[in-house]
Amino acid sequence: VLDWTLPGMSGLELCKQVRATPSLDSVPILFLTANRTDEGARQAFSSGADDYIHKPIQVHEFTARVSALASRGRPKEAAPHPI
Repeated sequence: VLDWTLPGMSGLELCKQVRATPSLDSVPILFLTANRTDEGARQAFSSGADDYIHKPIQVHEFTARVSALASRGRPKEAAPHPI
């Protein structure tokens, strides 16, 4: 789970670094952020995110999305999410 704003770098940059690391590239990434723009979602998916939700969140929605990502994983051959 990544936020848009992190100490020292953006969540987008960390997401790109994770996707560029062979031992981590299959880890599912969910952005949880206050950025509610369509452009923000597009950038997150373009950087390699698997899902994107904005704050404030409903606990049941967050739990469902994390469970879904954890159960299906991220196939090695998965293409970036289209937006």
